[in-house]
Formats: sequence, structure tokens, C-alpha cells
Amino acid sequence: MDRESQVKMAINGMPPMTDMVIISVLKSETLLHEASRKNMVDKVKQLIVDKVNINSKNHQGQNILHCAAQNNHVNILHFVHESLEGFDIDAVEKEGQTAVHVAASCGQGDVLKKFLLSGIEVDDRDTKEMTPLHMAAQEGHIDVVTNLLDHGCNINSQNYQGNTALHLAASNNHTTVVSKLVNVHQCEINLVNKCHVQCSYQPPQSSPNSYKEHGYRLLLIWLHGIKKEDNPVKQLFEALIAIGRRELAEQIRRKCNFQVERSTSTNSCVVS
Repeated sequence: MDRESQVKMAINGMPPMTDMVIISVLKSETLLHEASRKNMVDKVKQLIVDKVNINSKNHQGQNILHCAAQNNHVNILHFVHESLEGFDIDAVEKEGQTAVHVAASCGQGDVLKKFLLSGIEVDDRDTKEMTPLHMAAQEGHIDVVTNLLDHGCNINSQNYQGNTALHLAASNNHTTVVSKLVNVHQCEINLVNKCHVQCSYQPPQSSPNSYKEHGYRLLLIWLHGIKKEDNPVKQLFEALIAIGRRELAEQIRRKCNFQVERSTSTNSCVVS
């Protein structure tokens, strides 16, 4: 449907849609996109009956599924999946992103679950070789990351810079996501990107607490390599002694022993 037809429809038969049409014209979007973005399922159905192009795209190359995914509108997704024949569910926008990419980037867990249940591909790459997992990890969306991992996405996939999801989570200080990723058996924590940077040495973004966040992240990755039968506090104590940081090692030992004494009312020693 061209712009002239949209305006005529608004003037002649759909006064309540006038504002929507004006916005649509300015954004180069169709009524179908706007209805999808605003979760107007009945309006989407009516437009389909009126034989609009169900695969039409806006100026960003997005179709109605991208719009629904961006706004977590499960009803639109359900209608598209159950009722529309000939709809390109794997269509990509100008940056090569599918609707799954959009849902992952925006942290829209409800529509993502619907996508995953439909068996859609979870490892598609955009123009920067980014997968949905990359995007969710980069933004710190732990629930989305968990769902993607549960559905078998490639945890070690690398983008055009060689970064894995762990690189991106680490560089953005998303410690909860880092913890989740390093505890997945298949996670290769020593992969390097094209700058020869390992996941564990990815520089964090600058903030007043960067040193704490970076240290915590390094400890998470280090703990991933500790055997279950080993005492991590003792391992840390010995490692600090080995690099000449005895004073820091003793501080940690005293603090740990104090916490044990408070919780057990005994004099048991964590590190001796």
C-alpha cells in the first residue's frame, strides 16, 4: 500500500487512524508496522484481509515481526506464526538482524520464548557476525542468555572482531552473565579475539567501580578452573604468596577466618 492510499484510507474511512498514518508516512512505515508495534492484533488482521503486503519493510528494513519482537508483543507473533502463510519469519533488516536478534537485544523474554518453541534458528548472524546470544550478553539480559543456552545456541561463536558472548559480557561489566557463561561446560574461556585478548582479560568500561567489577569478573573466571576438591581460598592465598603479595594474602586469610568464627563459633581455620 503506497502513501497516497494510506492517507485516503485515513481521510475516507478510518478517522481514528489519522495520527498513526501521519507518523507512518514520516517514518516510511505502513499501517501494518504501526499496528504491530502497538499490539493492535485486530487491526493487523483487518489489514491482512485488505490484502496489504504482509512482508513489507520500513526504512530500517524491519517487517511486522521485528516490530512485535522489539515491543514484546506475543499476540502479534502468535498470529503471524499460526495464521499467515507465505510470511518470511527469517527476514532480516538492513543490519542483517532477524526478529530473534531484536528480541535478544531488547531483552524481550516472552517473544523470545515463543520463537524458541517454534524451533527457529538461534545462531543466525547479522552483518557484524553477531548472534542473538552475543546481543543478549552485550546488553546483560541474563534471562534471555539463559533461554538461548537452554535451547542449544553456540556459546563460543565469535563475531567479526573475534569476540564471544563472554568477551562482550566481560567488557560491559555484566558479572551475572559472566558467571552464567563460565559455568557452562562447553564455554571456552581462553578463546582470544582478533586483538589477541582473552575473555578473562577483556578491559571493562570505565566507571568509579571498574576495578572492583573487573576483579570480581576475573575471580569468577578463575574459579571456573578450580577443581571441586580444592579449597579456593587456600588456592588464592598460595597464588598471592607466589607473586609476592603476602600482605594481601594475610588480609584475606584473616577476613575468612573471622567470618568462619562468626558463623560457627569455633576457631577452625580456613587457611593454615
